[in-house]
Amino acid sequence: MKKLILSLFISSGLFSSGNAQLDTVSIGAGYANTVWYNLDDDTETSVAGNSWDLGFQINGFSGAILANTAYGANLYLYPKGAIADTATLDTNGLSTWTPWHNPSDTWNSGALNNGRTGSATDLGWGTYSVITHHITGDSLFVWVTASGDVKKLWISRLASGKYYFTIANLDGSGKVHRVLDKDDFPGKNFGYYSISQDKNLNLEPNGVWHLVFSKYIEYVPTPYSVSGIRANVNLGLSKAENLADAATFEDVKSLMFTDKINKVGYDWKSYNFATRAYNIEDSTAYFVKMDSLNYWKLEMNGFGGSRNGNYIFKKTKIVLEAAPKDTTSIETFIDEVSTATGFTVFPNPSTDKQITLSLDAIANEALYLNLVSLSGALVHNQNIEASAIQSDIQLNLNHLQSGIYFLSISNESGSSIQKLVLQ
Repeated sequence: MKKLILSLFISSGLFSSGNAQLDTVSIGAGYANTVWYNLDDDTETSVAGNSWDLGFQINGFSGAILANTAYGANLYLYPKGAIADTATLDTNGLSTWTPWHNPSDTWNSGALNNGRTGSATDLGWGTYSVITHHITGDSLFVWVTASGDVKKLWISRLASGKYYFTIANLDGSGKVHRVLDKDDFPGKNFGYYSISQDKNLNLEPNGVWHLVFSKYIEYVPTPYSVSGIRANVNLGLSKAENLADAATFEDVKSLMFTDKINKVGYDWKSYNFATRAYNIEDSTAYFVKMDSLNYWKLEMNGFGGSRNGNYIFKKTKIVLEAAPKDTTSIETFIDEVSTATGFTVFPNPSTDKQITLSLDAIANEALYLNLVSLSGALVHNQNIEASAIQSDIQLNLNHLQSGIYFLSISNESGSSIQKLVLQ
């Protein structure tokens, strides 16, 4: 048996809760707006939901590019060729093509990334070079606006923090070459571009936000435009169902948390045709993990539908009380490395705190990822569901300080641990 000895501190098991607060966030009639929301101070930032078409990842490492298809536009990968075929692009058979939409559960992939083949260097819209560290575009897309106008577009490259892309009418007229510079969007997840305005847009809040209320595409199971709630990166989400009393349940230590951003989502409500109002699931509570001690609990209370776009919910702050670090020292024993959970991590050391985990052959079962500091503090954890297991898993650890950490991936068979250095 292989063992790793860590000095940890243990939560006392007690917690304190703030008073529950009833709040309303409105995205307007017809779900016209997108609203970013701060749970700590109720700050809201609202923009027109259809004000942008493309979103380019800024604070991330996966080259994610979003397409705003929730308001009637559609994106297609051109099936008859690549960028070299822009001059001869034709839309014969367009009605049989499959539209591409953003994944609903992550910010690390967008509609333009859907063509990934599984290779770590394939971004879907282009290919990453380990020599130049640039991504060179290789895919040609067709964009159909909500009003039916047809455009062709392609991403030429992502180099030195700048996205280079081109948009033109189907006949080649109106061609524009544009650049979106990551440096123009400090601290943001995405920088946005509007085709109709031919303009880069800085839409996200300048301050901290935790939840975004908006229309987006969900898979139910086919793509469908819904109105719901998603979370920011680096937050843990959990859903507690079938509760005898959702109002009093606060046992966050019994919950499993995930980084899936749509864990709250849209399906806590259902339309009642008899009453012409929405029924709300009242035996369910949602929990947002801010860090190892601080949580927010959400209970959905009402929904105004397309009439006003009102989300009505109760939120409660939960703060765990921890014993001082020096009061408890325990030995954590890690089982022999299992062939089901072997992995490598690169780059290591990491200078930008963006890492990739490459998993060995694994069983079809859920995995658990934990990152522990030298002091024994659990600084990051997430579940990897069996249905979502891929050969490569990418992590953004910008929220962590530079230092030495222990990264483990485990399942019921055992655990594999590696030292990780963040510079």
